[in-house]
Amino acid sequence: MHRDDESESPVSLTQEALEPSWVSPEVKNSYALPGLPPDASFEAVHAHCISGGISAAELEALCARFLQEHPGAEVIEQFHSRTAMAWEAQGQLELALSEYESSIEDGKFAKPVEYQDSRGFVLQAQRMFEGAAPELGKADAAALERIRTALAKLKAAWPAPMPPSAPVLQPGEMSALVSDIELHASRY
Repeated sequence: MHRDDESESPVSLTQEALEPSWVSPEVKNSYALPGLPPDASFEAVHAHCISGGISAAELEALCARFLQEHPGAEVIEQFHSRTAMAWEAQGQLELALSEYESSIEDGKFAKPVEYQDSRGFVLQAQRMFEGAAPELGKADAAALERIRTALAKLKAAWPAPMPPSAPVLQPGEMSALVSDIELHASRY
């Protein structure tokens, strides 16, 4: 693809490649840039355009024009970003619950590595929620507060990096807390 080839101008293809993620796969496939998969990340598209001769300023102008021509696209993308983060954090909590359950045998912690893994998953989920807290709070402050409350109760299951002699919380109690978090995270 060359800059003087008007039939496949990287500028027009780049504008089309900037369609938001909610566009159907059929439409996305029709906008794919040559040499890139249709679901290429923004960074990949950006690098492809720059290497194809489009300056960063031209690319920024395309982004600005796209946002003018598609009112609300940025807000929708922020919504999708919040939703994706909430789903990922919920996945971390599901992994934590699974690892915690597998660390217990006969009412005692028999597998400290699984206990530690589960603790790490919960801490990661908490970091994710807290990292997005400003946006989440704007979208639904009450749901964020319920998530924080349930996470604080859930974290009590891991009083230290090494497992205690017996579980502080039973898997059923933890499952209820994870379900409560999932319920409130679904608001995003």
